[in-house]
Parts: sequence; structure tokens; C-alpha cells
Amino acid sequence: MANKEFWERVKTRIKEQKTTQKEVAIVAGINQETIKQQIHYGRLPDIEQGAKIAQFLHTSIEFLLTGEHPAGFSEPILKIAYAAEKLSPEGQKIALNQVRSLQELYPFANSASSKTGKS
Repeated sequence: MANKEFWERVKTRIKEQKTTQKEVAIVAGINQETIKQQIHYGRLPDIEQGAKIAQFLHTSIEFLLTGEHPAGFSEPILKIAYAAEKLSPEGQKIALNQVRSLQELYPFANSASSKTGKS
């Protein structure tokens, strides 16, 4: 059942992030008993609560629902985006410049030249 899988993914993320179900409930604005019941009975939170849960756990609601990341976004990319979101505007500019520098040093593996085997 997809609803149970949602909560299994939430539980996994809680462990990975070394947080608690209580903290997730507080951030999502859900009573802790309610979240326990939702988990036990496999009921999904409403969309707003689900989005807050996903954001708090540094993932997407799509991943929590389907186990797949939004098209074009891998787990590392989402982690970078969530980390950058917490920076000041100046910090975000610096981070973007750092990413651009890394792109020059380590070109994308799926670029046209790597597909053809040419450098």
C-alpha cells in the first residue's frame, strides 16, 4: 500500500537525519498522537503537512509518495538545494559561484563529449 510506503520513507529519513517523529510532528503542525495514528493506519497527511514533512526531512514530497525524486533531481542535488536555501542571499551567490567552479573542474559525466567517447 502506497500510504504505508510513504511513512516507511519518512521513518527512514528520520533515522538518517537523526531527528524524531515528535520533531517532524511539530514542524508539520500535526499533533504527535495524530501522526502516530496516521502511521499506524497508513493515512497520508494533508498536502500542506506532507510538504512541511518533506522540507524538514530535506527531500521532496514526490520522493516520500513514490520513492522517486522529481525528474532531473538526484538525492545529492536535493540536499545541496535544501542546504543552499538556508543561506543568506550573499551566501547563495557564493555557493553558486563555487558550484560553477566545480563544473569547470569536473564536467557533467553525461555531456555530449562523454557520450561519444571524445574529450
